[in-house]
Amino acid sequence: MNRIEKLQVIREIINKWDPIGLLKLGAPRGEYDLEINRISCKIEKIKNVQELADVIYNVFNETFNYHTFDRKYLECKIVAEEMWNKIMKL
Repeated sequence: MNRIEKLQVIREIINKWDPIGLLKLGAPRGEYDLEINRISCKIEKIKNVQELADVIYNVFNETFNYHTFDRKYLECKIVAEEMWNKIMKL
């Protein structure tokens, strides 16, 4: 899977998750592009689901702060597992 395909998978999963709830409020589909790109840039160095969950959790906390991004780490791990299975297993 090339970088563009990985980016598309990450975008699809993050937009479906909508971690801040912005898309369901009518925000444009590119609302999370900054976060998606940050995750995508790190994906090649990630060795397992745990590391991917850490990256997802940290990226959203850094961008939106702990008050706006109120998702639990476990939820990030579930998203990371879906991403990992689609990206690393194919």
